Amino acid sequence: SVLENHHCCRAFQLILHKEIQLLSEFSKQEYFVFRGVVLANILATDMARHGEYTTKLKRAVDPTTPMEDRLIDKQFLMEVIMKCADTSNVGAPCLSYIHC
Repeated sequence: SVLENHHCCRAFQLILHKEIQLLSEFSKQEYFVFRGVVLANILATDMARHGEYTTKLKRAVDPTTPMEDRLIDKQFLMEVIMKCADTSNVGAPCLSYIHC
């Protein structure tokens, strides 16, 4: 996950920049929770884990899966949304000034 780790690093360099200090009001605990959520969401865009996500999502919507196994937690939902946003560019219309 070289690219994804780079994105995590750059995101927190910007978030913690002395002129931005986006998280200056966060407690240490809030910072670590926030960091974990952001890192997990960015790392979810790694295509090496795509099969893992599709398998879990298919199982969650399969009516034959027991109800207790169909529950989707908030973190997984955020990661799936991030994956959708990351991969949706292939469905975008080609701009006329770019040769597709």
